[in-house]
Amino acid sequence: MSDTVRPEREEGPGRDCHPAIAAWFRDKFGKPTDIQQRTWEPVSTGENVLLAAPTGSGKTLAALLPCMNRIARGKSGSVESGVRLLYVTPLKALNNDIHDHLLGFVGELEPYGREYAERTGSPWTRISAGVRTGDTTQSTRASMLRNPPDVLVTTPESLYILLASEKARQTLRTIEQVIVDEIHDLAEDKRGMHLSVTLERLEHLCGRPMQRIGISATINPMERVARYLGGWTTESPDNGQSADRQELRQRPVAIVASAMAKTFDVTVTMPEMQSARGKRSEVWTVIASRLLELMEGSRSVLVFVNNRRLCERVTLHLNDYAGSEMARSHHGSVSRERRLETEKALKDGSLRCLVATSSLELGIDVGHVDLVIQIDSPQSAASGIQRIGRAGHSVGDVSRGIIIARHRGQLAECAVLAKEIAARRIEEIRIPEGSIDVFCQQAAAMVAVNEWPIADLLALIGRSDSFRNVSHERLSEALRVLAGYYPHCRPLLEWDRESGMLRGVRQTSAAVLTGAGTIPQSSAYPVYHAEARVHLGELDEEYVHESRVGDVFQLGTSSYRIASIKGDRIYASEVAANAFSEIPFWRGDGVGRSYKLSCLVGELLEQLDQRADTEAEATTVAWLMSEYRMDEHAAASLAGLVSAQNSASSVPHHRKIVTEYYEDDAKRHHLVLHTMFGRRTNRTWMLALQRLYEANAESKIYTYVRDNGIEFIFSEWKPAYADLWLGVTEHNLEELLAEAIPSSPLFGITFRHLAQTSLLLARGFSRIPLWKQRMRSERLLEESLPYADRFPFIRETMRICMYDSLDPHQVKELLRAIHDGGIKLVTKRSGYPSPFASQFVWEFVNTVMYESDAVSQDIQYRLLTVSKQLAGQFFEPAAFQQLMDSAEAQAWIDGGADFNASSNPPEEEGDEASENRGERSVIVRPASPSERLYRILKRQGDLTFAEIRNRLGSEEPAEEALEELRGSRRVREAAIGGERRWICADETETYAGFPDDPVSAAFIMRRYAERQIAFTAEQLAERYGIGKGLADEWIGKWADDGTIERSPFAESHEDPLWTSKNAASRLLRFSIGQMRKRAEPVEQNRYCTLLLGLQHVSPDTRLSGIDGLRQAIAGLQGHFLPLSHWESFLFPVRVADYKKDMLDLLCAGGEAVWLGRKDEGEKEGRIAFFLAESKELYAPCINTDGHSSEPELLALLRGKGASFLTGLSRETGLPPSELMEKLLRLVWEGRVANDQFAPIRMHGQGSARSASRKGFQSGLGRWYAVSASENPAGSGIGPNATDSASESSREKTVVSWIHHLLNGYGVITRDVLTRYIPSEADRLQDTMRKLEDWGMLARGFWIHGITHMQVSTPETVERLRQPSAASASETIVLSSVDPANPYGAMLKWPEQTTGSFARKPGNFLVFLRGRWVLWIENNGKRFVTMDPGWLKEEEEAEVVLEAVRVMLRQSGLRKIVVASWNGAAAPQTEAADMFRRIGAESDRDSFVLWPSSLRSV
Repeated sequence: MSDTVRPEREEGPGRDCHPAIAAWFRDKFGKPTDIQQRTWEPVSTGENVLLAAPTGSGKTLAALLPCMNRIARGKSGSVESGVRLLYVTPLKALNNDIHDHLLGFVGELEPYGREYAERTGSPWTRISAGVRTGDTTQSTRASMLRNPPDVLVTTPESLYILLASEKARQTLRTIEQVIVDEIHDLAEDKRGMHLSVTLERLEHLCGRPMQRIGISATINPMERVARYLGGWTTESPDNGQSADRQELRQRPVAIVASAMAKTFDVTVTMPEMQSARGKRSEVWTVIASRLLELMEGSRSVLVFVNNRRLCERVTLHLNDYAGSEMARSHHGSVSRERRLETEKALKDGSLRCLVATSSLELGIDVGHVDLVIQIDSPQSAASGIQRIGRAGHSVGDVSRGIIIARHRGQLAECAVLAKEIAARRIEEIRIPEGSIDVFCQQAAAMVAVNEWPIADLLALIGRSDSFRNVSHERLSEALRVLAGYYPHCRPLLEWDRESGMLRGVRQTSAAVLTGAGTIPQSSAYPVYHAEARVHLGELDEEYVHESRVGDVFQLGTSSYRIASIKGDRIYASEVAANAFSEIPFWRGDGVGRSYKLSCLVGELLEQLDQRADTEAEATTVAWLMSEYRMDEHAAASLAGLVSAQNSASSVPHHRKIVTEYYEDDAKRHHLVLHTMFGRRTNRTWMLALQRLYEANAESKIYTYVRDNGIEFIFSEWKPAYADLWLGVTEHNLEELLAEAIPSSPLFGITFRHLAQTSLLLARGFSRIPLWKQRMRSERLLEESLPYADRFPFIRETMRICMYDSLDPHQVKELLRAIHDGGIKLVTKRSGYPSPFASQFVWEFVNTVMYESDAVSQDIQYRLLTVSKQLAGQFFEPAAFQQLMDSAEAQAWIDGGADFNASSNPPEEEGDEASENRGERSVIVRPASPSERLYRILKRQGDLTFAEIRNRLGSEEPAEEALEELRGSRRVREAAIGGERRWICADETETYAGFPDDPVSAAFIMRRYAERQIAFTAEQLAERYGIGKGLADEWIGKWADDGTIERSPFAESHEDPLWTSKNAASRLLRFSIGQMRKRAEPVEQNRYCTLLLGLQHVSPDTRLSGIDGLRQAIAGLQGHFLPLSHWESFLFPVRVADYKKDMLDLLCAGGEAVWLGRKDEGEKEGRIAFFLAESKELYAPCINTDGHSSEPELLALLRGKGASFLTGLSRETGLPPSELMEKLLRLVWEGRVANDQFAPIRMHGQGSARSASRKGFQSGLGRWYAVSASENPAGSGIGPNATDSASESSREKTVVSWIHHLLNGYGVITRDVLTRYIPSEADRLQDTMRKLEDWGMLARGFWIHGITHMQVSTPETVERLRQPSAASASETIVLSSVDPANPYGAMLKWPEQTTGSFARKPGNFLVFLRGRWVLWIENNGKRFVTMDPGWLKEEEEAEVVLEAVRVMLRQSGLRKIVVASWNGAAAPQTEAADMFRRIGAESDRDSFVLWPSSLRSV
């Protein structure tokens, strides 16, 4: 039990203090503080101690002094070399700070020690100190192993890694005392759970009890934290009980709490925003001005914010407003060196202001701070006390802090927290129960070093307070996974069931070192200086993906230009401070308000609601200023908010829920539940409600949750929705949550983190992209689902989601209170949101205005949901028969190929959160034959000796491998299906239950199905000696649940041949990999030939008639090209008999539609065509953003629908010619189109007014707004024609575009796709990988000269590999902007100096027999031969003549003037005779070609 210690009143630090330490302490500090006096005795006598004292009370020295005294006393005799005191902190920065203080103390103490030795003749040995983190250099680490310090300062993760090293373990055996600093920060999450087990392992290593000391300024409840710190120990085995059955007792921990009262002077304020008028720049000017005003009179100021982006933005605007660098930023993405430099600048007075996130919340010493400013709510009293306590840090000083609310919706929470901070009332922390992922990581680390009897290992784990109540059954199930029982999980230990021993395996040590810690794996890019190669910090992966070389960003006050983006890092160079720079964003979860704090906020709102009815506002303002520490403006704003809410609706609070619903300007319906219970409680409620509404609503529902409520947005509304939320009750809540959680992003994220921490997903030393982390996690989850009832990590994921991430117990209490009448319900309907409901809008505006698009992780993270059925509408899966021989495929499987990519050590991964893993090396020895055989048996199941010999191959002795496994009791022989087979020993019980036990039968036969490329019911029955009826029954079950599918090797749909879905996917990946190896990149000319055919430009692929034109348009959809080119170059080159009336007929019949676009500076507008049914292709191309230049006309078209020009002229009173100009402006904005092409053909390239002088035509087609919800033109164009915002529609858009571009290009890259659908760039990678998994796409390097990975279909890759058929000798003249031109798009332009290559009108490429032979610029002014010598002389003349004829005919040119040939004046080149032969006339330094003068050669 924990004891409370009373102080001993005496001089100096305490009794029995070493004379040298006593003298130093008296000279430096004088008298001990209250906490130092109280702590000395219990620490000196060896008690475990939990030390609680406010910031600035001297608590760190209170813990260190008696420990240093013990070390000094112990050094007087002969002692074993090693660490005596271990000091653990949560942060590497805090480690360095403590280490610096220790070195200072030790240095100051040394003269006193020498003087003591000289005076008394007693020996004095210097106390040494060292720090070990991921930043510690290799040489320093080696030095510490040779000469261990007396005091070692480290982090939990580094301590874990030290315990994995045999040399480091020897230096830790001597530890006598452990100090855990900022223990509250560790105890409430998995890092503390992890540390708790690590401390038990350390004590076991030392072989004796260690003294444990915990330190914190904010602990509540102290008794619970004391129990966590102390852990549990066994009673003396005097009753004959075995070691694994001994009862545990709590280690006693003395609680020492300081009596010193820390004074907090806290004020809540809010800037006056009326002058800002909502503009971002002006808002920041107001905030910066207010900050400088508050800083007046303060020499050093800390400004705390709640995220990294806001930190950079505040710093930028403060410095801009001040006109000099008065502030710097400090957060986790700034490099350690920059952070230390910034801390030093504040400490020495050269920097006035430091803007920080929680990176400075814990006790890092930055010197004296006059004032702390907190922007927005600190979100907990404990965090506020830690932050504001940084001001007046010295003993007895007042901590002065100001909380700035940026909008009045934050005022109530800020006011409550100000009151709680001033009173030092700290919220209770919740210490979680042990999780099996932490257990797995620790168990693997234990067996990596030594063999462990399972009973001893579980007993040690059980001494950790976190795992005290975790059942051995749960832990044994997790060990079963680690031991490789499930075929898809790599084994990390060996479990001998007969002896009960656990041992490490080949890859255990590597997994332990690379997977250390519980901090989720980072995918951030480290940033290095381009010249100095100094580490500058890191950037979010998604921000980097949206950046390009040359972009300028701000990091830690400085501006940097991106010099290069590598696969695992970014190089950047510093630019001038006044250069425009972008503030990066970092993704992260928002921290929610606790339920208890929410109730306090509710109480304040209830009081304000009551006061609004009974007293004047001035009286309420005075009360808020007095009781809640608000300044007058903030208090008046809060009182005004409550008054406004009462006028519009009703004020919600902890005993009243207000429901309101309204319709916004976009006709969307909002249902807002004002539930003031905090984000965790509201998120729980929201998930259940979402499940209920989705089951009853007919359209997509969007939800948003925040601390003060839940918002639902409906595209369609029914009155019943207003009260449907009451359908969630305490009785069906958990059932609804159980249905909602598996399909939520929360489940996927939690499973991924569990799999990483438990080492099921391998990590590495470098960063791993988030998409790769997600795909590996998805694959592991998919492979685990067949064992969902028994696989512990799925159950653990559900438990964590349900009871750690969510709070169903609290929601049940609220639902019970609603039912019993303890919570009042008020419903309001209005035409606009109330002030409280407007806060939901403000949350979005606040993000955009202050932090851009840094939304919470659970919003931006969506599991890929592209369905195979959807993809099958566009792609045909590759046929196995075409990609792989069936015998070859089965032989490959039998060879023991490891299919589980999710478990294999990755090529590149990283976890920069806990350790700099690049400084550690891991060597994984190759697998022995016995290890290979064991993995084959685990993956493939029972095998005869002949099958084993076949699997291992002739080079490896099967007899020796099998004998080795049998000798170690890892395999055994069993009678199965009438023959003797070998199985893994841990599956003995499973096989014993076969076939009667359904779980055993599923495990065994499903694994058989997984290793067959195809099988029948007869084969399954024969293999396992079961009846065919039972085999048919299992095959029916698997077919129903999607485990198996009709085999691609089946000759017909009736053929009863089956293949498992996973086997099919693996075989496809393998076959495509084989195809990559076999397929050498083809030359670019071969790809050009393919592309000309796909685009119907080659003579033998050209089309004809109106159906041919429709086919040509289908292939050209989405290409915005110059208006004049469509009917002069693009259609004629594809459709042999093209006539303009063909296009008019297609448009008028509603089969084809067009959209316009014209960017600033363009002389000619661009047009794109679409087929009317291709909604997924044109939906992303519709312009719905920004303001229109003709809003009145656009509004008229939207309201009136499709209209003739004459009707619009009568409606507007404008003459047709003037109206046409306005319509054309709307056309080029992409907002208006016509159901015929003739109007844009006639007026799109010139002035409508000039056309009117020639006789204006006004009756052509109907004009319509393409953004209208229903398109009267019949094309269906418009954002609401389909639910383009919905997930399913977005998926279909991505798949449609991939299919369309592959049809047109044959081969594409991710950059090509991004050009056409930039809005879907975030899901392109995942979608293409999913399509490849299904065999619909193949990625590889198919074309020589393209450095990026290319995507194609297997059929197209095969076509590329085949020799080109003899091409017709017809010359093809291609406009450079034609999509059939691959150069400047898929292929790079040639590196020739004689041509100015560019995709622009007037430039042409000329092909002969599929080969690019001639480049023509500026409508014939410059000619460049592309392959000199390849063309025969007579062919060259014919090619040039045909090119000139096409240009004259299609471009409408009167003549062509040729100035140069291959960079020289044409008349002075070898081509002069050729030009003369075809009819050219000389004109000084050029040739002139007239249509009438051309002659054949």
